[in-house]
Amino acid sequence: MSEKSATIARIVIGAIAYLVCIGLAVYGNTIPGWKGLGIMLVGLVGILVMLYLYNRRHR
Repeated sequence: MSEKSATIARIVIGAIAYLVCIGLAVYGNTIPGWKGLGIMLVGLVGILVMLYLYNRRHR
């Protein structure tokens, strides 16, 4: 796999992961109780991990 295709794959996987995390946060908001809160927190942690990885790469 060339460097260009690896970069494109990383971007696509990151975009899909970001959309999944946003979807978890929105979906968790529709569920009342602790279960919904847990789902929203999983989505939030995913978004924060992605931000950390982005900032670490672009120092």
